[in-house]
Amino acid sequence: TVNIMHGMYTTCDHIDHPHFYIAMNRAKVIPGKKVIMGRAYFVMEDVPIVFPFVPFGFFPLFSGPQSGFVVPSFGEDGQRGFYLRGGGYYFTFNDYVDLSLTGGIYTLGSWELQAQSQYLKRYKYSGSLSLNYAKNIFGEKEDTDYSHSNQFSVTWRHPHDAQENPGPRFPASTTFSSPREGTHNPHSGQKTTPGYANTRKSS
Repeated sequence: TVNIMHGMYTTCDHIDHPHFYIAMNRAKVIPGKKVIMGRAYFVMEDVPIVFPFVPFGFFPLFSGPQSGFVVPSFGEDGQRGFYLRGGGYYFTFNDYVDLSLTGGIYTLGSWELQAQSQYLKRYKYSGSLSLNYAKNIFGEKEDTDYSHSNQFSVTWRHPHDAQENPGPRFPASTTFSSPREGTHNPHSGQKTTPGYANTRKSS
């Protein structure tokens, strides 16, 4: 076990100076199993949020990919208002298949949903399948330029692993989308001819 005083617990990628973390007064770490801590509080961008504080806590430690919540991002869109976007849940079924379900909402009424799955067969193939749907509302009903639209897209990519056979290749990329998809939806992937499927193959 490892005993810690005045430590931090974070999932931020910036280890040297994390953007957010839980400041722990005292903690005990059992490597590969769990973290047990005493009084702690949250710190965001170097700003301590002392109240409310956590009197004690427990964190299990796991190795490898894990399922969990995806934290949304906050911002502003010039036509759709303020938003919370990209939040949802990530599922890892095994070492070969995963699934991400995310969405977003806007203050002027727009919303969007995304589902993306990646698969991998080592030395054989890998690929991804994504589905996107968005209801876009621009402006308010009282405005003369008020408009709304429904957009969707389906994208499938299936690249070939060159390590299996360095000679022939058979990658494929197919996208089907509604008109103007990708104009306002940042998750839709590549742009295509409105209302038509776009398929590419090579060998």
